[in-house]
Amino acid sequence: MLRLEPSILTYIATPIITYCGLSYFFFRKPEILHGKKKAPKFKYRVLSHRGGAGDRVENTLPAFRYSTEIDADMLELDVHMTKDGEMVVFHDFTVDRNTEATGPIKDFNYNELPKLVPIPEHRDQPFLADPDSTRIPKLEEVFEAFPDAAIHLEVKPTNPELAEKVYALIKKYNRQEKTLWGCGKGLDMLYDLDPTISKFCSAKTVMKIILSYYTGLLPFITIRENFYNIPTSVTTKWFTLNLLMPKLFEHLHRRGMNVLVFAPVVGAVNTAEGFKACLDAGVDGMFTDKPVFLRQYLKENSS
Repeated sequence: MLRLEPSILTYIATPIITYCGLSYFFFRKPEILHGKKKAPKFKYRVLSHRGGAGDRVENTLPAFRYSTEIDADMLELDVHMTKDGEMVVFHDFTVDRNTEATGPIKDFNYNELPKLVPIPEHRDQPFLADPDSTRIPKLEEVFEAFPDAAIHLEVKPTNPELAEKVYALIKKYNRQEKTLWGCGKGLDMLYDLDPTISKFCSAKTVMKIILSYYTGLLPFITIRENFYNIPTSVTTKWFTLNLLMPKLFEHLHRRGMNVLVFAPVVGAVNTAEGFKACLDAGVDGMFTDKPVFLRQYLKENSS
């Protein structure tokens, strides 16, 4: 039987033990390596997903007005650019899902954009009497109407021109300290525009963080963003991965990062069971289509 000499075993084991020890130590105290990020000046417990898409027509001025009236902490929205260069608040890349037209939103001039079609639950509701309930708004209209509201904003296409235009509006309305933004594969261009505005991790960075967490590398990697946005879980053909990871969240909190959670597929956490699972895991905020319901749940379950 082949026996390794003790010196060889020691040679192999020492770096492994050292790595594990350092990983554990800096996982518990990441601020030693990375410092602690500055806390944002806005609240982010209740994020009104598309303005509260379960209670109003999504991404409309009445939806955002409703969200501010019921004291949501942040408005969540997405921004696209039309053919004639207008910045509009709209979620999908095409208008197929919630209008009677079809095609990419970038192929429409602003004045040609179709009206929104309310979901069945909203039909015959009195708020539809407001013509703005079926109109796609410009981003500047939202900034003008809600100057004090914190806004979570995603620049949907990776388009430098759109990012520059959005940033110009952020500066025009002095929203640098009231904006949290991101851009899929285009985070670098947002950092080039202004590194001081709060940003959320891209999907690529989230995957990197999760893989680093499982391999012990996380304490040694730098994370630029101050918000970690994730779905509650990820489902593939082979497995479902629960992304509510309390130990990981504790580590990110020690770095001064904040954890925001949405639901897979629907994009929002809308049930009491979902709220509880997120809070038990230590999340800082939730995207919800039902901001009144979440606010009431938090009130009734505050410790």
